Amino acid sequence: MAMPWFPCYPSDLLGSLRWQMMTPEERGAYWQLLCLCYQSANGKIMAPLHLLSRMSGIDLEQHPLVLEAFQQDEDGRWFNERAYSEWLKRQEVSEKRTEAGAKGAANRWQKHRQTDGKPMANANTSTSTSTSRENISESEKDSLVLSQAKSTTDHRFEIFWNAWPAGHKKSKRAAEKAFKTAIKRAGDVQVMVDALEAQKGADKWREDNGRYIPLPSRWLNEDRWEDDTVIPEREYVPGDLPF
Repeated sequence: MAMPWFPCYPSDLLGSLRWQMMTPEERGAYWQLLCLCYQSANGKIMAPLHLLSRMSGIDLEQHPLVLEAFQQDEDGRWFNERAYSEWLKRQEVSEKRTEAGAKGAANRWQKHRQTDGKPMANANTSTSTSTSRENISESEKDSLVLSQAKSTTDHRFEIFWNAWPAGHKKSKRAAEKAFKTAIKRAGDVQVMVDALEAQKGADKWREDNGRYIPLPSRWLNEDRWEDDTVIPEREYVPGDLPF
């Protein structure tokens, strides 16, 4: 799956001796290849060297500073080690979200099939089902609407809960209660998840084995998805590219 965006750490980039030695043309070629890696289906580019040069816009054999930033796997696909690592992390997050969504959909379907503990009519009896729905009372209609709304809330909460740092998922019931009102303020669970992904990499959350990670319910009640997150400086080996 292609990535719509990828992280860039300016301190790493500007602190790289190799980057400083590159010409503007080489820097453009480097970013071109990096974007192609992220846009590929598996984070790698399948192409011979001469075609890779065409893609980058320069003769890579004449520009080793760029070429050495990429390597080939056993199948001949080109990739950048740092970029590929970030690509794998993003894929893991995406798979977890998909899994959470599938579970939520399965739960909603199971609830939909049951009425008072009995399976609902199948597609062949849709007419009678429709008629019975027309005859239900207003209070039953309200209950059905509330049930469907709760199912949607549960699904979004599971996405949030799955994104919370492993080993620090505490007081789930309190978190679920706080989520019901917090989601109205945030508007979209993706806003929360994106903030979480950034904050999980922050120095404060990484100190003392996550000692300063707040309770999920507190994080929600305080609208912590709106916090400014300071991206920590990454260590790098002098001479290496940051990605």
